[in-house]
Amino acid sequence: MGYVDGEGIYIYDETDAVTPFSEFENKGQRSVSAALTAVGERIASLADTSWTPYVPTLLNMNKGTTGQIKGFWRGDENEVTVQFSVVFGGSNWSMGTDPGFTLPVPAVVPLHAFAAYAGTGGTFIGGSVAPLFVLARNTSQTQVTLFALAPNTSGYININPTTPQTWGAGSAMSIQFSYRPA
Repeated sequence: MGYVDGEGIYIYDETDAVTPFSEFENKGQRSVSAALTAVGERIASLADTSWTPYVPTLLNMNKGTTGQIKGFWRGDENEVTVQFSVVFGGSNWSMGTDPGFTLPVPAVVPLHAFAAYAGTGGTFIGGSVAPLFVLARNTSQTQVTLFALAPNTSGYININPTTPQTWGAGSAMSIQFSYRPA
């Protein structure tokens, strides 16, 4: 007797009642089954939505002795999505000019120095949410520089120790964005 393969396609056998036409009956059955297997494997690879933790290297900023950084990413050969957050705390924390962090997977070569990744993000400074959006500028294939867009302004704001406000212990910044991997 024939059998149902892993994709649910019935494959006829010489002992089936349709003999001697079983090979005729199977025309297309195996190719359909193979195509379904390939589609199933592709869907399974795309369905992996788990986030992978990574430890980004901070650039021009230091989280401090009790501060925290978190980085997560997920993606495939066409797109990588990154989640990054930093909370400053304890002693030795610092916010420099043009802070940034390293990427988990190298990006395509930037088109120009101000190629930005639009994403969602924000800051928490001095006990309140600062009114701005954090963006990432693709400064190389392995790192980004953070800057901000503030409401009621005509351009972006470079982040530094006193801009958009004076940073302090307990201040935080986060962003999520996607980019094309190299």
